[in-house]
Amino acid sequence: MKELYFLLKPSPIAGVGIFTERNIRKDEYLQLQLSPLRDYKIYKNPKGRLKQMCDHFGIEHTKNCYTAPINFVQMSLVWYLNHSDTPNVRVTATRAYALCNIKKGEELTVDYRTLDDNVDNTNGIYIEKKTC
Repeated sequence: MKELYFLLKPSPIAGVGIFTERNIRKDEYLQLQLSPLRDYKIYKNPKGRLKQMCDHFGIEHTKNCYTAPINFVQMSLVWYLNHSDTPNVRVTATRAYALCNIKKGEELTVDYRTLDDNVDNTNGIYIEKKTC
C-alpha cells in the first residue's frame, strides 16, 4: 500500500478541502488520481437529491445548469481541491504537483482558472465557457 498523506477535513475556504499529512517539496508529484476529474457530466435542471448534490459538489455555470461528477459516490480527491488566487498545487491533464513547499497540515489549493482551456473563472467560481 502506498503511503497515505492526504486527509479530507473542513476547510476555512469552502466546505471540505484536502490537507497534507506531511511536508511536500516544491515540484513534487502528488498522487491525486486525476482521471476522475474528467469524469463529469452536465446536469440541466436537476431535481431532488441530485439538485442537492449538484449544489454541494457541482459547479453552477448558468442558472440551474451544473458541471458535476458522474458518480458522486466515487469522487476522486481532486474534486475537493478548493480555489485560491495563490494556489500551492498545479493540476494538468496528466499530473498534479506542488508549486511551492507545502507544510504538514496545510490545505492544498488550485487556481480553477488553470484547470481547462475551455473554462473561465469569475470571482473564484469555476464557470464553463459553454452554456447549457
